[in-house]
Amino acid sequence: MILHIDAQSRRDSGFTLLEIMVVLAIAGILLGVALERGPLRSEALSFSVARRQVVDLLHQAQDLSETRGETVTVLLDSAEGTFLTVEGHTLRTTRIHKPARVFVPTVSGGMMARASYRFMADGRVTGAPLMVVLGHHAALVSFSDVTGRIQIDER
Repeated sequence: MILHIDAQSRRDSGFTLLEIMVVLAIAGILLGVALERGPLRSEALSFSVARRQVVDLLHQAQDLSETRGETVTVLLDSAEGTFLTVEGHTLRTTRIHKPARVFVPTVSGGMMARASYRFMADGRVTGAPLMVVLGHHAALVSFSDVTGRIQIDER
């Protein structure tokens, strides 16, 4: 049995080398543009992650002090971007999500490099309000004098 394929059907059966090369060239250009821009980053997302990290850390310290019945101290080093949680003889260091910054604003408009927060077993908290800042995003984290509730005011 001899199978005959005419020239017309052979030309219609697939892509030519030229068509494949054009598609690969376009795909290469699109890939190059995507890689040149780098990974997609969102300032708002980075700020949200850092703010949530700070608030979660403070809530954990508060919960720990109330459940253990002991004072838990949290030390902020804004220059290093770290929090040191001290509970009894246990120390835990937490680094703030970069590039956000955390600092304690002063009445004169400056900022303190270090701050201390004490969470008591009865729910009270001592310590100055702190700011989480990234670009034009800012959140003021403060504590209620009466209840010790952690309050967040975004600006």
